[in-house]
Amino acid sequence: MPDGFDVGFMAGKLNRINVLIHDLVGEHKKTLESVLETLGNQVNVSSFSDVESANDALNQKTYDLIILSADDVKQSSNLIQQLHRPESSYSILIASNQVDAVNAAKLLSVGARGILDLDNRDITLYTLQRELKDLLTRRKYQKLKLAYDELDQRFCEMVESSRDAIACVQDGMLLFTNSNFAQRVGYEQGKDLRGLPFLDLIADADRSRMQEVLQAYSRGESPPANMEVQIKGARGVAVPIEMDIKSNRSGEKTSLLLTLHRPNSNQELENKLRMLKSQDLLTGLFNRQYFLERLKSTITNPGDKTYALFYVEVDDFKELKNRLGIAGSDMVLVEIAELLRKLLQVTHYTSRYDGSVFTALLAVDDKKDSVQTARRICHAVKNHAVRIESQSITTSCSIGICMLDGLTAKDALNHAHKAADQAHAGGGNQVKFHIPMDDELADQDLQRQWQQKIEQALAQGRFQLVYQPIVSLHGQSGEKYEALLRMQSQDGDPIAPAQFIPAAEKTGQMASLDRWVIEHAITNLAQKGSSEQNITLFIKLSSASIEDISLTPWLSRILKHHQIKGQQLVFEVVEEFCLTNMKSMKALSTGLKKLGSALALDHFGRTPKSAAIQKHLQANYLKIDGTIIGQLGMNGDAVDRIKTLNAIATATDSQTIAQFVEDANCLAQLWQTGVNYIQGYFVQEPDALMSYDFND
Repeated sequence: MPDGFDVGFMAGKLNRINVLIHDLVGEHKKTLESVLETLGNQVNVSSFSDVESANDALNQKTYDLIILSADDVKQSSNLIQQLHRPESSYSILIASNQVDAVNAAKLLSVGARGILDLDNRDITLYTLQRELKDLLTRRKYQKLKLAYDELDQRFCEMVESSRDAIACVQDGMLLFTNSNFAQRVGYEQGKDLRGLPFLDLIADADRSRMQEVLQAYSRGESPPANMEVQIKGARGVAVPIEMDIKSNRSGEKTSLLLTLHRPNSNQELENKLRMLKSQDLLTGLFNRQYFLERLKSTITNPGDKTYALFYVEVDDFKELKNRLGIAGSDMVLVEIAELLRKLLQVTHYTSRYDGSVFTALLAVDDKKDSVQTARRICHAVKNHAVRIESQSITTSCSIGICMLDGLTAKDALNHAHKAADQAHAGGGNQVKFHIPMDDELADQDLQRQWQQKIEQALAQGRFQLVYQPIVSLHGQSGEKYEALLRMQSQDGDPIAPAQFIPAAEKTGQMASLDRWVIEHAITNLAQKGSSEQNITLFIKLSSASIEDISLTPWLSRILKHHQIKGQQLVFEVVEEFCLTNMKSMKALSTGLKKLGSALALDHFGRTPKSAAIQKHLQANYLKIDGTIIGQLGMNGDAVDRIKTLNAIATATDSQTIAQFVEDANCLAQLWQTGVNYIQGYFVQEPDALMSYDFND
């Protein structure tokens, strides 16, 4: 089996890989650069000569991999110790085929994460794969840890600033108390109480009762919602107190959150807690949950008022956050919230809905009234400067408005959100009112844009074919490739098929693209000459082409013109299309047979009627759906499912192809099920040339 590499895990995560290399020359350097090119991502390689130049490079750019030669173990060990930073997110690897076990252990012990044997391409590939996966995991952990630490800090600050006396008890010990709690029981600061047994604060008369509550909770029973006990303060004086108790169970850890208040103040405390539950901690506005409750309640009982929903989104907030940091960007949100509080009436429900998004529910006279109010908000935000240290920060917002008439809460939010997106796409600092026709018009506008892009790409030669080999698991002769269409933007950047294929289907251009693919694939076959007649090309057909009765006559003329035999082409159709278009499929199948071309069912096994479809069509190849292949090794039912599909193929004298084979783990299972061919990145990624070595 040739070299393969699973690059799918990096899609959308590491679009660029930065590599820093030291002291690699000759063939080893060429081998490493060649291997790095196969990763499927943009790879930038830089070199360094000593620690000083390495640190300069690391200070200027974020690197993913540092690769050192181990020809001089002592020098490499010193370099690793000087470059290894526990908090860094890059990996240090050793490139050598001569490191013995003792020296390898030494290098690993000082910070190297792996050894690259550049004489073994497979080992090098999979070592790099592992390191890049680990790198992503470490970066994700660092991000989550930072978020957790920030959340924990905010929680502590919130509890510490609360007017209520709050304590957390875990395993009978005081884990945390705020200053109000400490002062309530006669201590100066909360830290004076941490780590003390909670029962030490309970007066003798109530201690046994409190102990029973703690013991019952440790056995899994729920604690009472509140208790009246006497607290024994620092001076030994017992003070009657009411205590609200809330339980928290997280995995194996259990704790109690206690809130103290003086007797007969229940109503005041309940009001405070209710308000706290409804508020966003940062801005003091209503939070998302409370706003959704009010929105649903208003929709159910609007009374005689007309309501508008505002969706207010801060423009380019991500860039602002990157520039100011979390603390600075939070200050911006706080001041915008204060502006909203001043501009909107107290009776309006205004919330911090999510991140940099605010929502408001307004009783308005009419649509014109709501737009005027929204414009006042835009004007106020645009002209308000936030002072952060020595900087004066200004920003703007985009507002989407939706009237509640007859809508559900979900639909109203979606409509307002879409309107805000349109406002932002138009440059921001503006108001867009949701009109039901706008969605349809936006789709039409997008379709016109894609139609123009596709027409220009065809005219300017920015479409190309790439070929992915389909390899026999049982030594069957012949070379098989699938021809795949790729598109480039005017700047030369790749446009994913998942973008332009659905667009072409909506604009009615897929039939033209199919013919472009067929003609260019046949032309490429003709250019290879008669010596390459053992090549078979698989070509996908869209539903538009299947229903086009002129396709097969046109195909016949193209084959004759280029003197290519129809037997060299296999046309793929999606199994699901056949369920409701059997008449068109049978006509296509008949036409292809006359030309000598074969038929393949793509995504075979996706529908419950796979066997019935194959019985009617008698396709030559069945391409097993990739989701079934992806479940191998995780789901025992996948093997049985593939065996069933393979049995259908055997019964109808056809052959099976396993799609999306990404690693070696499933090969043995596929071979045992009787699958005939495999296709995927494990075999080879699509390439502009048909140059795969089928004899390897």
